[in-house]
Amino acid sequence: MRELLRTRKQLGRQQSRHIQRLQKTLEGANIKLDSVITDIVGKSGRAMIRALIAGETDPIKLAALADGRIKASPQELREALRGRVRDHHRFLLHLHLQHIVSSRMLRSWTSIATLPRSSPGWIRRSRLVGPFKP
Repeated sequence: MRELLRTRKQLGRQQSRHIQRLQKTLEGANIKLDSVITDIVGKSGRAMIRALIAGETDPIKLAALADGRIKASPQELREALRGRVRDHHRFLLHLHLQHIVSSRMLRSWTSIATLPRSSPGWIRRSRLVGPFKP
């Protein structure tokens, strides 16, 4: 149990480091996404970053990926998404986003493992997440 809690804590630290590196990479490409979106690894942020990784550079198309709940106006999003994303930026964005997603998955597994197996929460979560295969 202690090892699981330690691992979960370490994964949380690693996730925040990768989010910071992701922000730094976006800033290096002159994309100021974190100034208009509070959570750049949320639903909208991930969609925009994945589009950048895929090669999309049009700020209008990127801004259209934003969820309607984002407080920033479409004009603010377009301005924040103007930049020059090079191949090495795409590689780094892909790398950091991949680490963030896998870290979230592993953290959810460590939280499931800390629940007693007989609890309804464990059964429900284990069905949602499915088996972990490295």
